[in-house]
Amino acid sequence: MGGPTHELTRAHWDRVIDVNLDGVVNAVLAVYPGMVERGSGHIVATSSGAGLAALPFVTAYAATKHAVVGLALGLRPEAALHGVRVGVLCPGAVETPALDRLPADNLPRTATPPVTARQYLSVVGQKPVEVDRFARLALEGVARNRAIIAVPTSARTLWYLHRLSPALVGRISSALARRVDRELSAPRRKPPR
Repeated sequence: MGGPTHELTRAHWDRVIDVNLDGVVNAVLAVYPGMVERGSGHIVATSSGAGLAALPFVTAYAATKHAVVGLALGLRPEAALHGVRVGVLCPGAVETPALDRLPADNLPRTATPPVTARQYLSVVGQKPVEVDRFARLALEGVARNRAIIAVPTSARTLWYLHRLSPALVGRISSALARRVDRELSAPRRKPPR
């Protein structure tokens, strides 16, 4: 769920938090105690490339995905004491039907009609990776017990660039914000009544 952050209501934020963060927390609560008891297991939390370097107009999404990265990285050393592995999967855009999905109809309407993730990705110049390629790369990272599994290369590159030069990524994000607003938000925004 994205769009101009100032237009999102508490209901929008609650939905994103419920799915992206609370869903992971609930899964950890369901499986982790048993893994500790057995002395083995492997948790792979799903975040996003946006959990490593936030892009504009997906603020609520990026915030929750950053939280999932923090959850996994915080749990990893503690879990290792009990023989449990923990990693976090941070995919870039993957070619799935989710790219064409709009927010649920039961959420409040915003002044700017929603766009699909595919529309957003086309404006920011990101091409989705095929599912099979993504799955192969992700499973390689899990097998290697990587703490952060950023796939495909575009997600890993953005993460590395963000770590090396946050200021540069900030300038790129500002340029992307202007482009997204110009091409997706401003032309679709309803005029005030």
